[in-house]
Amino acid sequence: MPETVEKNRIDNLKAPLLVSWQITRDCDLACLHCCTESAPGKRLSDELDREESMKVVGENGISLDDIWADGPLSYRSVALPHMPNFFMINGPYGPSGSTSVVGLIEVHVDYVMGCLDYVLQHGCAISPCPKRSAALIAEIRARSARTIWATGGCKSWYLDRHGVPLLNPLSLDQLGEEMRHPDFSDFLHHTLPDRQTA
Repeated sequence: MPETVEKNRIDNLKAPLLVSWQITRDCDLACLHCCTESAPGKRLSDELDREESMKVVGENGISLDDIWADGPLSYRSVALPHMPNFFMINGPYGPSGSTSVVGLIEVHVDYVMGCLDYVLQHGCAISPCPKRSAALIAEIRARSARTIWATGGCKSWYLDRHGVPLLNPLSLDQLGEEMRHPDFSDFLHHTLPDRQTA
């Protein structure tokens, strides 16, 4: 990684590093970190309800519910089609059942950081190509259909509604090799609007 990118990675970010919001004031926990006068019955009239607050919406109004209507779809368990610059760790079809979760997190974080470096260097947003994401999921499903989770008569949450495991049966070494460097030809590139800096 170029030294200047590593040295200035956080300094280059123009957006918030962390976004959080309090979903409701109608809460009986009275946690100090909320910094509000939360209490039962104190819901504000303009608060989002639970369903509204949990809705994830990407480009052209496509929601996570739309993307996952036929089952989970992700790109290498770290990104979602139609969701520019949306990254996650250990998402759908990750190898959490076949390798160390700690090692998996390290590989995923390195991969996402590579994506963020690219986004910063190119001043763009990226989202995985839907067709490439679907092709990778098809490969994972074919591979996982030959594992004990699918052939051993298991009845578990690892199986989707068709009886195919939602796991990528890779070792940590295989995962590390597959995700050593992001392949940006698998991504759609979105131009960001010009922003005024303070």
